[in-house]
Amino acid sequence: MNRIAYLLSHDITKGDGVAKKVATQITEWKNQGVEVKVFCLVPTVKNMGEDYCLYPMPGPLAARLTLNSHLFEDIVNFKPDVVYYRYDTWSVTVAKLKKRFKFIAELNTDDLAESKLLLLKEKSFKALLRYCAFKMLRKRLLSGMSGLIGVTNEITHLKSNNLPNVKRCCFPNSIDLEKYPVIKQSIAIDSTRLGVFFIGSPNQDWHGVDFIEQMAKNMPMFDFHLVGIEGNNKDNLFYHGFLNAEQYLKVLAKCTVCVGSLALYRNNLFEASPLKVREYLAYGFPIILGYRDTAFEGLKNLSWLLTIDTQKKLDFLDIERFIRSNASTVLSDKHRNLVSSKSIESKRLHFIRSCQRD
Repeated sequence: MNRIAYLLSHDITKGDGVAKKVATQITEWKNQGVEVKVFCLVPTVKNMGEDYCLYPMPGPLAARLTLNSHLFEDIVNFKPDVVYYRYDTWSVTVAKLKKRFKFIAELNTDDLAESKLLLLKEKSFKALLRYCAFKMLRKRLLSGMSGLIGVTNEITHLKSNNLPNVKRCCFPNSIDLEKYPVIKQSIAIDSTRLGVFFIGSPNQDWHGVDFIEQMAKNMPMFDFHLVGIEGNNKDNLFYHGFLNAEQYLKVLAKCTVCVGSLALYRNNLFEASPLKVREYLAYGFPIILGYRDTAFEGLKNLSWLLTIDTQKKLDFLDIERFIRSNASTVLSDKHRNLVSSKSIESKRLHFIRSCQRD
C-alpha cells in the first residue's frame, strides 16, 4: 500500500480537534512511507497546502443526493490504493467511489443511537422516515467496506457495526508527542498550593463542570482552574474563559493534575479517547477521568490515573490523596507513549494493509 486518499466532510480550516487529528495522522503516515492526500468538503475553501484538496460544502440534501464530480474525479485521478473515510453518512459520491476503491471507515460516534435520540425528541412522521432512511443507507454503505475502525472498543463492537465480511479494529485517538513537550513540574507538596486544571467548552453538560465545582467546594486546600468556561471566581475556583494556547499553557504549567470529562454518561457513553486528555498526558500530567479511556483498557496499577464514578457520591478524600500523591509525578516516556501517534498510527496502517490484501 503506497497511497491513501483521506476523505471527510468537516471544516478543518478552523484548526479544531478533528483538524489536528487529521494532520497528525497524515504526518505520521507520510513518515512511514505512505503518500497521502486529504479530500475534504468545507464551508469556505482556503489554501491549506499541497496535502489538502478542499471543496465547497453543498447543502445537506445536495451533499447526499448529487454527485460531487470535481471531488470524485480528483480522487480517481489520485489513484489511491485505499480510501480512508471519516464516516459521515451515505452519499452518492461515496457510494460511487466505493465501487472503484477499497474503503476503510473510521467511526467516531454511535451515530445510529444519536439518530434514534433525534427521532424520539422530534416524534414526527418526517423524523421516522428520516431515521429509517438513515438506518437503511448506513447499513448499505458500511456493508461494502473493507474495514471499520472505531475510536473506542464500545463503538467498534456495536451490534450495528458487526457486518459480514467486514474486518473491525479499535484504535484510540493519538497525539504527536514531539509537538507537546513535557511541561509538568515536580512540586514539593508543602512548597505551594497545588492546582487542578480543566479545559473545555461552555454549555457541554457531559464535561461535568458541576463535579469540578463540587471538588473545589469540598477541597479548599487546592486551586481549581477552568479554561474555556465562564463563571464567577471563588476563593479557590478560577474561571478563565477562552484562552489561546500560549495563555492557557501558562495556567497549566502551574498545576499538578488535569481533569478530563466527568459526565460522559449523560450522553450514554462510558468509554472515550478525547484529544484534550492526550495533550494532558503528552505534557506530563497525571489525570482524573469520569470514564474508561480506550488507550488504557486492560492496564492496571497506573498511579497517575484516577477514574471516578460520578454517578455515585464523590469520594473527596480519595481524590485529595490522588492529587497530593501526584504532586511530584511527571509521566515517563513509557506512559506518554501509550498515546503516541507513532505507535498507534503504525498499528492502524498495519490493519489498513491487511484489509487491502483481503
